[in-house]
Amino acid sequence: MSPHHEPELVDDAVEEVLIRCRPDDPASLLRAALVCKAWSRVVCNPGFRRRYAERHRAAPVLGFLCNIATGTESVHFVSTSVSFRPPHAVHHKMRVIDARHGRVLLLHGPPSAVSSMAMRLVVWHPISDEHRELPAPPEAVHPSCWNAAVICAATGCDHLDCHHSPVKVVVVGFHPDQMCMYSCTYSSESGGMWSTHMASSTSFLDRDCYFKLKPSALVGNALYFVFMSRTGPSRILKCDLATKEMSVIHLPRTRFTCPRICLTTTDHGRLGFVEVGAGKLYIWSRVDGLSTDAGWYQSRVVDLKMLLPLHYPSFDDGAFVGFAGSVGIIFLATKVGNFLIDLKANRARKLGEDRSFYGVFPFTSFCIPASAAAMSPHHAPKLVDDAVEAHHAPELVDDAVEVHHAPELVDDAVEEVLLRCPPDDPARLLRAALACSRWRRLVSSPIFRHRYAERHRAGGSALGFVCNLAAGFNKFAGDAHFIPTTPLSSFRLPGGTATVHRKMRALDARHGRILLQDVDPRTSSSHRTHLVVWNPITGKRRDLPNLSVVVQDPSFWSAAVLCAAAGDSGSCDHLGCHQGHFRVVVVGIDAEQMSAYSCAYSSEPGCVWSVRTAAALSQQPGCSFEMNSPSALAGNAVYFTFRTRLGYIRIMKYDLATEQMSVMKIPSTGFYCPRIVLMTMENSGLGFAIVGECKLYLWSAVLDGSDSGGVLPWYQSGVVDLRTLLPANALKASPGTVGFAGGSEVIFLGTKVGNFVVDVKSNRAIKLGDGRSFHNVVPFTSFCVPR
Repeated sequence: MSPHHEPELVDDAVEEVLIRCRPDDPASLLRAALVCKAWSRVVCNPGFRRRYAERHRAAPVLGFLCNIATGTESVHFVSTSVSFRPPHAVHHKMRVIDARHGRVLLLHGPPSAVSSMAMRLVVWHPISDEHRELPAPPEAVHPSCWNAAVICAATGCDHLDCHHSPVKVVVVGFHPDQMCMYSCTYSSESGGMWSTHMASSTSFLDRDCYFKLKPSALVGNALYFVFMSRTGPSRILKCDLATKEMSVIHLPRTRFTCPRICLTTTDHGRLGFVEVGAGKLYIWSRVDGLSTDAGWYQSRVVDLKMLLPLHYPSFDDGAFVGFAGSVGIIFLATKVGNFLIDLKANRARKLGEDRSFYGVFPFTSFCIPASAAAMSPHHAPKLVDDAVEAHHAPELVDDAVEVHHAPELVDDAVEEVLLRCPPDDPARLLRAALACSRWRRLVSSPIFRHRYAERHRAGGSALGFVCNLAAGFNKFAGDAHFIPTTPLSSFRLPGGTATVHRKMRALDARHGRILLQDVDPRTSSSHRTHLVVWNPITGKRRDLPNLSVVVQDPSFWSAAVLCAAAGDSGSCDHLGCHQGHFRVVVVGIDAEQMSAYSCAYSSEPGCVWSVRTAAALSQQPGCSFEMNSPSALAGNAVYFTFRTRLGYIRIMKYDLATEQMSVMKIPSTGFYCPRIVLMTMENSGLGFAIVGECKLYLWSAVLDGSDSGGVLPWYQSGVVDLRTLLPANALKASPGTVGFAGGSEVIFLGTKVGNFVVDVKSNRAIKLGDGRSFHNVVPFTSFCVPR
């Protein structure tokens, strides 16, 4: 049963946080979507996806694909993202032709060996690792006389998540013998068929024209390719995707007779190109509506001397090998290495010494979970700690260039969202901490932990309970079973930790620890009481030294476990103290001497069991006492219940500061009380619950430090009609209280037809299981906040 929670944060506030996740770190958004169903719905909502794209504008560069010639050609994906790498980062005996809209166009074998029947083009989707091999184009393909591009085929697509949309591949080329230009278009929407279009005008062709397989540019509804001539200047081929018409755009006359150019797209969605010469980058843009030669203007000049290292020997040997149009990144190959130049940030970074780069194609794409299926291990991107795999990919000498990001949300707004994660679903807060390092630092900070505890007030949430299953008629022998109670079982014991403790009995649980007693007759006896403190969160168990007193029958003693700082006001908030020192208190009654005793143990170094004996009990000789109910911590004392043979229930108080004991009475309830369960109330007061006449009666007492004559000012604080919560057959015999989750007002009831959890605050009841003999239930309450 989940305790009372703060209302869920409205989706708008969560969206404002998640929309600021960095697009070049897709794992952060994926992990955030996995925090809980509510966050997953926000991330997978189409409205969020549109807002995410509008905020970050350009798709991020998740990596680049480089053609490398080392004996045989191969394609290597080098990640520039914090957390993304495709499952297959290396493709042998292949070459990249183009990359766009989340897809990569690959070619089997070297271009010089390609013929009309042997051309094998493959469309690869790095995010899903899907490969689609295309049929051969219908036109005869001549080596060095063609180029190709891949684009999204969806009409009106914003290219945010179009890597699942139809795909289109365009191959352009010319026949040198026939002096004709053609284009072949493949669309996955047309049943995987090619269509061919021949250019109406070929006056711009000559027999020494050729293509270099350089990246193309997509501007508006047209594709642009660079083709060259051995006797003339380079030109640009325009292929209109709507009309299939082809035309030529002449480059402006520059001072360089053989310019090394790379096509680009400008921030305003226009065609542009960059050329290198005389140690500088010249950036040109095209103005629409003007004549062919007059439509260009030089928009910017970048001095490479200010960006590249001083030992760079020559500024005339640079060659463009790639361009990321959406973010303005140029890849430049030189004799001393390969460089990545960020035109927006006006800086360069070296990628490595490898001179075998002859083509680099940036991979830009948003990676936003679209559905629960997209977030499954078969569809989700691979999350890695290192950006590059050393034995496959070229060495990254420096970090990859950071693309333009939206400003990070201030920690205060993120903290307000994470503070509302329900404490009984610890996996949600853990997943949020794993979303990114910024959130992890926030969740792990002591300030957040204190605020989290203050907001949820109670000393922890009920993550599960340990039930003692009796062995036959002996309720003090059997096994202790741990059963999680969190929603969707988000809390699980650490791997290798047993959920069933054989021949053990749970005595108490508090502050993230459970106190167990070994009830195996082979290993324990009245002369050797074996106690164990178990931490379910870490899975660690600690065996305590033997008690220094001889304990009698289990009915004559009880024990409690608590944080070592309990009772010291303000010294511990009990949020993460399950890994600190603890204290164990054992109280018992010597039936022969009619006196009470206590033993205290601390896990702090050098501590041993300490024993104290209380004054004689004012009871008749020969009485026996039963002390098998969980204790309660209220204020600066631990409280236990015991019963006399005459049927009177009493409360024994153990003061944590003075280690003194005293006996208290409970008020007259008007009917026979077979058993009560002690409670800790919201105001840190003491209370108890009792069942009678098919009702659950709640009593409270204000602890003001004065308990004259052992009588507290008790008052009845609530009544719960069990007839409205439990089935009729469960009330044929009066239910019995078997446990209480401190701070959450969750009470465990045992009936003839099964065991029930009653949430007093929400007035609900849930059946735990069948009618197995739960003679005692010890709830496990703890905060589970990542450190």
